[in-house]
Amino acid sequence: MLTRRRMIILSAGAAGIAACDSLREPNVALYVLHDVSGSYFRELPRNLAQIPALTATLRAGDYVAFARIDSCSFSNDAIVIPGQRISDVPSRRVTQLLALNRALQAYGKSARRTEHTDIRGALLQAVQQLQAVKAARRQIVIFSDLDDDLPPECRRDARLVPDLRQIDVFAVNVIKLPEDNRDPQRYFSRLATWKRLVETGGGTWTVAPDVAAVADQLRTRLTA
Repeated sequence: MLTRRRMIILSAGAAGIAACDSLREPNVALYVLHDVSGSYFRELPRNLAQIPALTATLRAGDYVAFARIDSCSFSNDAIVIPGQRISDVPSRRVTQLLALNRALQAYGKSARRTEHTDIRGALLQAVQQLQAVKAARRQIVIFSDLDDDLPPECRRDARLVPDLRQIDVFAVNVIKLPEDNRDPQRYFSRLATWKRLVETGGGTWTVAPDVAAVADQLRTRLTA
């Protein structure tokens, strides 16, 4: 778990990055969630290495934020990189994206594994943040094995369906657990459960092996 001092440093750095953000309404609002619990924690370096492929697709005025999925994730403490707008000045955009990627790499070196997984709380947090952003397209990218495992003190109502209208949700690098090898239906049931939740909330659901498909979606924009 990041210390509060470390979070303040990252937040201050992100604020500095965004100092010259464009006031233009974003075409895309991108919210990235990464699972740091259990065995999925070892996927962090691989997944962080893919983030630049996502951020490189962002244009002037677009919005991006990054948060972790930990033991109890419906909290601002889970936000690693606060939401920021991409500058409309080309040179500043390059500097901003480089700083963003450096901040994520620094986070990767200091991140700590957690014992439990609150995917639903992280998703609710992402939706709440995105609802405050006016954008033509909103996307949530989730790096996780999608195995929700709440600690006793963290309670979530399974009947609560987040409002995911006009939000595309991408599940990336959903690894198989040892139990899935013994019973593959566990894996497919997990995917089906989250697909049902997202679509019931009015969103779209896509499972992708890596960020390439997500980046393609960002590049196509609203050309249709």
